[in-house]
Amino acid sequence: ACAALAVAGHNWPIYLKFKGGKGVATSAGALLALAPAAIGVGLLTWLLVFLATRYVSVASIAAAGAAAGAGWFLAAWPTALLLTVLSAVIIWRHKANIQRLRAGTELRFQFRKSK
Repeated sequence: ACAALAVAGHNWPIYLKFKGGKGVATSAGALLALAPAAIGVGLLTWLLVFLATRYVSVASIAAAGAAAGAGWFLAAWPTALLLTVLSAVIIWRHKANIQRLRAGTELRFQFRKSK
């Protein structure tokens, strides 16, 4: 419950008129103690997808799905359910990124400065 409330506070902060982040790092940090193996799978997935695509949003969505899926095999069912709900929130919060990906306008991470 505390993990879900921490993510909600970061996603919809009152002092920013309910416009916050997407909850990826907050979810990972809050669940690290509850499901470290599942979060490890998510972090590894994030890294591999990011290096392959250079899209942070794609890597975050893939990591959320991978962590939720791993949670059903590596954690107790209440924790797996929490992972699934938080993953759904993360993916839902990325809807604008998904639209930009479909339109081909999402920005890629650049490892070097453009000339």
